[in-house]
Amino acid sequence: MKNLSFIAALLISGGLFAQDRQMADAPAENLLQNPFTANVDGGKFEARRAGLKCGCAGDNNRDRKLLTFGFSFGANRSNLQFGSAQANGDQIVNGMGYRLGAVSELRLGKRLVISPKADLSFNAGQLNQSNTQYSVSASSLELMGHLKYRMMRSNFSPYILAGPNYRIPIANRSGNAVPTNSDVAIDVGIGLDIPLIGFKMSPELRYSYGLTNITNSEAFSDLNHHNIALTLIFTGK
Repeated sequence: MKNLSFIAALLISGGLFAQDRQMADAPAENLLQNPFTANVDGGKFEARRAGLKCGCAGDNNRDRKLLTFGFSFGANRSNLQFGSAQANGDQIVNGMGYRLGAVSELRLGKRLVISPKADLSFNAGQLNQSNTQYSVSASSLELMGHLKYRMMRSNFSPYILAGPNYRIPIANRSGNAVPTNSDVAIDVGIGLDIPLIGFKMSPELRYSYGLTNITNSEAFSDLNHHNIALTLIFTGK
């Protein structure tokens, strides 16, 4: 019985030695197939990571989601302009406002993105007529469809954008207000995608050029509503 135990121990030891020898002589191709194969060198353990994607923010090969959602907030400055020669002696006073919004992004490729946005914009533009101040589009809902082109294929990338903006007046902050209609504008802008842990932050600067006269009242001059907005956008990734 003791002899059988001794022979079994020898067989097991020989098998383990042969397996270790086979792993030591294995070609590099086998290590690539199993990147976490242990390599004992000088008593230290080294994990093989060949061919792996790190999944970090700067990994160009990391897959992105096809559709993401987020929110935005920022500041805007009204840039009201007369569409024709002044007839009533009106004077424009532009000011700073703010905005809040919802954002979505539909990825068409590694560089091209469609970005629908909906912003609630609070504006500070005014029109002075006969020593009386009238607010202009004090608050409005802006529905935008921006086409976004990323300058680089990596997650960290500057981009340019352009697209239509449909503005709907909501309410005025006082009784003295210029009666306004819905407006169509063209937006152009630049931004920067900055990947963070779990989400993406994008500072964005854009100019909105109003195409139509926003008031049809005979008491006020022909008026176009332009504005510039600086927003901070947060979306998933």
